[in-house]
Amino acid sequence: MDICHVHIVSTDKTIIAPIYTALIDMGHRLSKTSTIENGAMALIRHTPDLILLDSGSSICIKEFANLVSRRPARIGKTLIVPIINVPSQNDLDSLYSLNYHRFLLKPIHKSNFAHFLRDFMRERSFLEIIEANEKETTDAYEMIAKKDEQIRTIITEKDEQIRTMRKKLSKLNSDFTTLKGSMHIDSVSGAFNRDLAIQTLTRLLQELELNDKKILVITYIDIDKFSYFNAQNGAYISDEALKRFHVLIKKNVTDEDIISRWESDKFLIISEDIAVADCVKAAGNISLKVETTHFGSNLSLSCTTIVCSVITKHQDISTIISALKEKTKEMKKFYKKRPVIMSL
Repeated sequence: MDICHVHIVSTDKTIIAPIYTALIDMGHRLSKTSTIENGAMALIRHTPDLILLDSGSSICIKEFANLVSRRPARIGKTLIVPIINVPSQNDLDSLYSLNYHRFLLKPIHKSNFAHFLRDFMRERSFLEIIEANEKETTDAYEMIAKKDEQIRTIITEKDEQIRTMRKKLSKLNSDFTTLKGSMHIDSVSGAFNRDLAIQTLTRLLQELELNDKKILVITYIDIDKFSYFNAQNGAYISDEALKRFHVLIKKNVTDEDIISRWESDKFLIISEDIAVADCVKAAGNISLKVETTHFGSNLSLSCTTIVCSVITKHQDISTIISALKEKTKEMKKFYKKRPVIMSL
């Protein structure tokens, strides 16, 4: 049997009987009654669901008002219902002064109390369901907020991990690019090596076959008597001389030109889509600079330079290089130190 916490404040004990009967009929039992005895009201020791106030007794109303003003926490969300009669204005003023909002102004006669109580219990049950649902909803929102915070934390951690991985990947790519580049660099002179020259020439010869307007110029530079220079000065000075030789060439060509050390004392400058005259001018400047540059030895250096414009299709690299070598030998016999132009 459910307990309906009802507090009856009255000096008339006959009021209790019909209310008690109505509760029993509805399957509830009365938990507490309070009567006014000797001008004092019994204390409410727990928060009731319902307070039935004998509104026909000014003594009850005043005593109840005094109790509530002293102990408001004892009332909570209790519904206060006057019974029997409409309270006088003075009594109403006493109740209103409590600033209590759950006060039913219309009195309920004890003969109609059973209907009122039935409606009240339905409302009470409905409110309990609402409060329970509100609590479940609040708990659900709190759980969602907690989960959302956990997800945000995980996302933040994952984002940080992704950023770290990207930094590592970027460094690996940079290291790979550096390593890949170093694979095509001649360790002595600092120029590109022969492998890169072959790759570049292969690509450009293929483009030349597809495009009649493609311009390919190969400048072949042979350092004169470098074997004698090496024998007289040793490997260290000779290696330093090759480094200076590469720097000298680089200062006189464009950034797009490929400078490659083809053999120990031979360099190639591979130029594309540039006028032959510009290549000849650059080669002439290089020859003059070589003759006036100090390479760390009392012996001076000079070079034989061939500027070759490749215009014939279907040529292979070995044929071109062989032709350049033959032309170089021919020029050395005549001690011709200025650039020579040829076409293939």
